[in-house]
Order: sequence, then structure tokens, then C-alpha cells
Amino acid sequence: MLDGRTSELKAADLDRLVTNQIPEGPELEYKRDLPGHADAAHREFLADVSSFANSRGGTILYGIDERKGVATEVCGLPGVDPDAERLRLESLLADCVKPRIPGLTTHAITATNGHPVVVVHCPQSWTRPHVVDHKGHWRFYARISTRKVRLDVGDVRSLVGMSESLREQVRAFRMDRLARVVSGETPIPLRDGAKIVLHVVPIQSFTPEASVNLELVTNPPLQPLGSMASSGRRNFDGHVRYYPGSEFDEPSYVQVFRNGCIEAVNCGILAVHTPYPWPVIPGLTFERELIEATSAYLDLLTRCEVSAPILIMLSLLGVRGYHVMTEARSSLQGVEQPIDRADLILPDVLLEQYPEDVSRSLRPVFDIVWNAGGFKGSPFYDSADNRKEPPG
Repeated sequence: MLDGRTSELKAADLDRLVTNQIPEGPELEYKRDLPGHADAAHREFLADVSSFANSRGGTILYGIDERKGVATEVCGLPGVDPDAERLRLESLLADCVKPRIPGLTTHAITATNGHPVVVVHCPQSWTRPHVVDHKGHWRFYARISTRKVRLDVGDVRSLVGMSESLREQVRAFRMDRLARVVSGETPIPLRDGAKIVLHVVPIQSFTPEASVNLELVTNPPLQPLGSMASSGRRNFDGHVRYYPGSEFDEPSYVQVFRNGCIEAVNCGILAVHTPYPWPVIPGLTFERELIEATSAYLDLLTRCEVSAPILIMLSLLGVRGYHVMTEARSSLQGVEQPIDRADLILPDVLLEQYPEDVSRSLRPVFDIVWNAGGFKGSPFYDSADNRKEPPG
């Protein structure tokens, strides 16, 4: 019932926990009261949250009474300042759980009775195992059914191996997909030449039960990077939407995999035929299209109730000799240098939660693309990472 983005929970959702007698489980726990200020209460809270991170992830609802693990009342937290308590809990987690848990969020919901309920949501962590390190208390925990258990040395070694396996699966997925694009094993035929490849990869996609509702790919229609889809169909991997191209246009597609990963490939943004004696990456158009596409793909994952963290992985294939340029070349004339390698496999961008400003999140990879062309970074941001595009 609480899968996906818990930040969207409403008072009515909490009431249904009681009405439907929803029990606690491996990914859900009820607490009538917030953790107290004593050391023992702190350790109990830290153990609860880290046990979720070291297992399948989960949510703790503070302000829900229960009996034998079944929700009985949304009592809320009368007299509590939820923002101050959230900051207290977040600070405690930041100081006393190592390494920091990526994607962990807290927020408050006003219950039907007017009192706040504090929500702590912890996704399954891909940087596990996490240890509680609090005033000499140094312990690893995991969650089994509705309870947390202390882990022994063998358990911890197993978690380390699982975490490394997850990282390797993500790396292997990216490299396998890039190899398929290069070799022409793509959902639609692509023209030879330079390509932009964008992968949006939720970490939870690599859990055994991961799946998304493919009907949401067409309602509203998902568009490929840098173009409008004119066709779409189900395929072995999931659902593909594409612009097949013609004599005058370049093809592009967006493939949504059944596990929630998204791959978008564009052959047209990287211009070969230009007024200059070299092929060009048109910097402003390049960045605009990637910001728009990434925003749309994250929106799809939101509608599919896919939890963060999410990796954004950008690759530029076949770009040796390309110049990165603004559309107004005169302002930067003489600065640019040709890219000195065939492929730019850019570093991952880890989104620990869904961003309010996608353009700010993408700036680090944009800067590296401009670095490859001889520049200090993207000219379309100010020193505070705010987007600043030329007028018109």
C-alpha cells in the first residue's frame, strides 16, 4: 500500500490503514510516539531505520497506534512541531549511521484529526551495509518480517557481497546496452555516426520483483530524446516509442524496460552537416533536449511509483573530432577544441530523491562535455548552478 513515493501520502491514506486493518510487515512499521531524547531511544531509532536500509527498504509512520502489529488508530502527534522533529531525526541519522543512507526522506502529514504524522522512508540501499555508530554502540541490523535483528560477521559479509553485486549489475547493464547500440542491436534501425545515449536507471530495477506498468508509457505518450514519436509498440524488453526518420530526418527512440530502466537514443542532435569544417555538438540545444527528456522520464517513473535513488547516465558515442559550440559561435570563437576520443562515457549522476530542478542535477555532466571541448564548463549556468539561457 505504501509502495512508491511516500511523499504523496494523504490523510485519507492513513485512515485506510486502520479501516483495512493493514498489518506491519517487512517494509512497514507503526509507532505511536516519536523517539525520545535518551541514548537508548536514539539507538532504537537508528537500529530501526538502518535495518530497513540493509534489507528491502521501508517506511516508519510515527503517530499510528497498533495492536499486535495491526493499525488501530491514526492518533497523530499532538503538540509536536513536525519540522523540528524531522530535522532532529535527520541529524541523528546523518551523524550516527555510516555510510549515509542515500535516498532517505522524512516528511509530515496532517492527519484527519489535525495532528501531524511523521513519515520516515528508507529505500533499499545500494551502499549497504550501514552500521549504527552511537556513543560506543557499533552494530549492524537487518529486518526480518516485522522485526529487526542484529547481524553477525557472516551476515555482514553477505550484505557487502550483495551490494557489490548490485553495483556490478548496474555497470554491466550500461555497458551491455552501449555495446548493443554500437553494434546495431537496437529496437529500430539507427543510422551510422555519432549518437547520444541517455539511461535513466532506478536502483530498485535490479531487485527480483521490479516491474512497471507499461500502459503508462503511452498515456500520455512518452517522447524520444530530441524528437516526437510517431510510432510505438510492445517488444521483448518492454515498450518502445520511436521516430523512424526519413531521408531528411534522423531516427530516435525511447525504450522502457519492464523493470523500470529507460534508454533513449538520438542520432540527430549531433550535427554532421554544418557551416564549419567540422561536426558540432550544439551546446544549447543539446542541454535543453536532455533536460526536457530527463524530466519527462523521471515523471514517468513517478507515475509508475518507482522509488529513488535513480542514476542518470549519459554517453556520447562516435564524437571524436566534434566541437562543442553555442549557437552564437562568435562569442566563443577560437576557444573550442576538437574532442580527442571516440566515446564520452560520462560519470553517473545519482539522484537520491526526485529533484525539483533537473537542470541543476545535470550540470556536472554538461560541464564535463564542455570540458572535453576545451571549455571551463557549460556557459548556461551561473556560479550558483542556476540555469541562465540566452534570450530568444
